[in-house]
This record gives sequence, C-alpha cells and structure tokens, in this order.
Amino acid sequence: IETVGDANERFQEDALRMMRALRFVSQLSFTCAPKTIKGLVFNKHLLGTISVERITSEFGKLLDGSHVQEAISLLVKTDLHAYLPGLAGKHERLKQLADYSINQLQSEDEKWALVMLCTDTLEDVEKTLRKWRLSVKHIRSIRSIMKVVKELSDHPNIKWLLYQYGISYVLSANRLLAVLGSDKVFEEEFLTKQWQSLAIHDSSELAVNGSDFIQWAAGRPSGPWISEALSIISKKVINEEIKNDKECIFREAKRCNLI
Repeated sequence: IETVGDANERFQEDALRMMRALRFVSQLSFTCAPKTIKGLVFNKHLLGTISVERITSEFGKLLDGSHVQEAISLLVKTDLHAYLPGLAGKHERLKQLADYSINQLQSEDEKWALVMLCTDTLEDVEKTLRKWRLSVKHIRSIRSIMKVVKELSDHPNIKWLLYQYGISYVLSANRLLAVLGSDKVFEEEFLTKQWQSLAIHDSSELAVNGSDFIQWAAGRPSGPWISEALSIISKKVINEEIKNDKECIFREAKRCNLI
C-alpha cells in the first residue's frame, strides 16, 4: 500500500487514511510500503483529531477482514492503537489478540467481544465501548457474550445458561472459547439439542407469572421476592425437577416457602 505522493501530506490531509491503510491490509491482504509505515508512525497522533464514529467504522471493517491478524500486528507496530479508545497502553494485550484466528468468528459482536476480552475487563467494558460510540444494542450484546464466555468456563449448568441468555449468545461464546484455545468448548450440535430440549425457553412460557404468586401469597405486597421466586421455579422447571404445570408449581412454591 502506497500513498499518492508524499505519505505525510496525504495523512495530514485526512488522518483517517491511516486507519484505511490498516483496513486494506486486513481486507485485501496487502502490505504497507516502508514509506507508508513511516508516515503512519510520524502522523499517528493526528488520529486524535478524527471523530470516534469514523474511527469505529474503519476499525469494524478491519475486524471483518480475512487478514485481520496482520492488520492488528501493524496497528501495534506503528503504535496507532495508542490513539484508539481504551487501547492506549495495551501493547502486549493487542499482540496477544493478533495471535488469535479472529476471522473464525462469525459476527461483528463476537469479534468485538474478543477484542474486549483481550484488552479490558467485564466490569469496565461497557464504559470502554461507550467511548467507541457503539450502540446500546451492540454494547449489551458484546457484554452478554463476554459474560457467557466466563460462565461457560466455570462448569455451568448448560440448560440454565441457555435459558438465561438464549442459544445465540451461548453459541457465540462457545466460538470465542474455541478461538481462545479453551478446553471447555462444546459441540454446537450438543448445545442446539440442549436448547431444543428445554421445557421452557423464556419466562413467557412458564405456566405461572407474578400475579399468580401475589394471589398465592394471600395479599403479600409485590416486590423483589416475586422475581426471585419466579427465577427459582424457572430453574427447577429447566432442571426437570418439577413439571411446567400450574398446580405442580404451586405445590413446589409452598414446599419451598416461596409463598
């Protein structure tokens, strides 16, 4: 990849061209000419003058390229990452990210989740992704995938995890674990069959609701106890300890002092 004329002049005209150069490395399997790399290093600070939205758009396309590992390595080599939201000082973590087969992941949110797993914490990721100006929908999705990655690694109750997060997030997290080289990866067919075998797939399929618990509790005022009771009962239904039947649930709720 070479600029038309002097690299410094081109990057100073529009600093976003530096991100585009890396994006072309990722998408087209090109390499950067030595003069281009020098221009990237010399003008990297100019990324600070570009709107975050434009940078985020280019970075998302970079992540989607078939040679994203080479692009991430160049990002680190030129120190451009120091001017991207939340990535300053993450040199070694980004080098680790470049070792993973990012293009084996299927969705944009999975790829963002891998970036965040390598460079951030679950506690801080929402704050970091806001700096990238990602939508609330994408932030919630990325954070959910990260949470499921952690729970899948901790010998989970698979059926309960599927019920809580849904098949899509669990499959995404499972793919991330495969890319990370974890030994806790499940066969996708197994996860799909587990999902299909669930007695209920969301709270709307449960044979009772909060109003039933208020009625059973003889006028006890509504409060957090209702959602807690519904969660306990849902888990028992998922684990096939009781049937998804209103009378069975009533007896179990009474036995467990939920009402």
